[in-house]
Amino acid sequence: SLLIVPGANWNGYAEILVSISDGESSDEDVFGLTVNPVDDDPFITGYIEDVYVYEDFVEPWEADLNELFEDIDGPLSFSVEFSDAIIGHSLEEGILNLYSMADMNGVTEMVVTAYNPVRRSTVSDDVMVTVFAVNDAPVLGMLEGIVGQEDESVELSSMVSLHEDGTISDVDDGVYDLDYTITSSSDMVSVDWNNDPDTNPVLIPEENYHGSSVLTLCVSDGEFEECDQVDVLFESVNDDPFFTGEMESPVGRDLDFHVELEFEDVDHSSDDMTLSISSGPDWVSVEGNSLVGNASVDLGHYEVVLHLNDTEDTTVDTFHLHVENFMPEITSITDVPDDQGGRVYLTFNPSFFDDGETNGQSYGLQRFDEDVDGNSVWVQITSIDAVGDPEYTFEASTLSDSTSDSDGMTTFKVVASTVGGVFESEESSGYSIDNIAPGIPDGLLAMTLDDGIELSWSTNPDDDLQYYVLERSISDDFSEELMEHEVIDTVFMDVDYVMNQTYFYRLAAVDHGGNWSEWSEVVEAAILTIDEDLIPLEFALHQNYPNPFNPTTQIKYDLPEDGMVSIMIYDIMGRKVRDLVSSYQEAGYRSVRWDATNEMGEPVSAGMYLYVIQAGTFRSNKKMILLK
Repeated sequence: SLLIVPGANWNGYAEILVSISDGESSDEDVFGLTVNPVDDDPFITGYIEDVYVYEDFVEPWEADLNELFEDIDGPLSFSVEFSDAIIGHSLEEGILNLYSMADMNGVTEMVVTAYNPVRRSTVSDDVMVTVFAVNDAPVLGMLEGIVGQEDESVELSSMVSLHEDGTISDVDDGVYDLDYTITSSSDMVSVDWNNDPDTNPVLIPEENYHGSSVLTLCVSDGEFEECDQVDVLFESVNDDPFFTGEMESPVGRDLDFHVELEFEDVDHSSDDMTLSISSGPDWVSVEGNSLVGNASVDLGHYEVVLHLNDTEDTTVDTFHLHVENFMPEITSITDVPDDQGGRVYLTFNPSFFDDGETNGQSYGLQRFDEDVDGNSVWVQITSIDAVGDPEYTFEASTLSDSTSDSDGMTTFKVVASTVGGVFESEESSGYSIDNIAPGIPDGLLAMTLDDGIELSWSTNPDDDLQYYVLERSISDDFSEELMEHEVIDTVFMDVDYVMNQTYFYRLAAVDHGGNWSEWSEVVEAAILTIDEDLIPLEFALHQNYPNPFNPTTQIKYDLPEDGMVSIMIYDIMGRKVRDLVSSYQEAGYRSVRWDATNEMGEPVSAGMYLYVIQAGTFRSNKKMILLK
């Protein structure tokens, strides 16, 4: 039995010599042995480190793959693939070169594969390739020259447009990531731009400027800045002559007028200009640089079309003549605010002759009225001097106020006594109103009597008081079962009540102009039945409400039995101010109000007071504060 083992990875043909011997004689023979080849897998013998290069690197990166991969069966073939195309490569006879791609950066995975052409067996190695970004300067192409006309603005291309046509570019930054500045070399040309890349910069020349300047555009990415200059030319243009003065004027009817016109031309002197009328009323003519004539026509507005020529160009403009009456004009009649009525402010524009220089002129205000015989007459109310004010205002009394029953319209007119004559305005009417509300009623008290609840209060001193409005409700916010009474007197007896129901009352005053005062303090009252269920179990004196108060407050106390009751008010020094209660009272829940007056009915000063109750053997006191 012969065991033959070929050497590792060997294949081919070999002759094997076999000998045999029995000790005395021998023999030998040769036979051929063929070891057929078997294809082995390729394998990695080295290591490709991760690659780090900078954007736009110059020297190629190189690796010999034949030294990194091996196959015992023969030479290998290679391939290279990238996850992202950020770098270029070449592969020839196992030599791998990496070279830069313009402006490309990032991270990509490079897979290098070795394969055997016989079995197509492969082995791969993964390598991370990092191309670090390098900031490139912006690129600014050639700008075209700019030509504009005198007194006309020139709109430039936006930065976005310059990016789109390739004039501005930056491989690292977008149009909105760059900073831009535009400056002019001439103070006579300004740049109007808000630095928004989407908007168009505008070159604005000073009025009548023409000439050359230089415009500089700079683009910056924060690290690099590129600038370019472009010539700017504003060509001279002959300017039209123009009118510099007001193109309107009032003239008096039936009076001669002489209106001087003002005009200029930046390119010519006034001697080179001529003024003429192309159309207008026949009573207007040109005399030198003035309009002259006599306005013997109706009041109104008249247009005069003028031609102004500077030997090269002609300007056409319209002058407006206002033929005015010289009488004063009433512009408004308004009520005098915040008063009790009966007065208005009458405002009027002055007469033409009221120039502020001529003495002895005046205005009179007249009101259409009736005399003692009932005849309609104009009554002189007042007068003022004409002092040249642009506007005058009279304070005038009216015949009556405007109310819900009458519009109260009163008719006036203004008479101007001037050096040119006496002129009356047109009649005009207006009205006055009472726009001051009456004072808030005070001193409201509620007292329970056998036949009802008596409400009383102090008299309102306003002269134009018409009546009082008394409201009653079963809730202190006056939202339930509201009743309203109009009262002329200062006392009201409420006989429409329910036993043991507490009612709340408040008061307002109304004048003849329909103005309402604010509501008074709220008072409450109830007519109670004597019932065992309504008899308190013990004496008690409760804290007054409200506290502090002004001007009235309510004091409640509990009587479990009939008896003599005394309630007295003292000041802080212990001096008696008023006997509030001094009577025999039946048991029950009681209350009394104090209106901050003494025994004489005079108001007391603000401060702290004591109220003391004595009922049988029960005695108690509490403090209260009066505010003013």
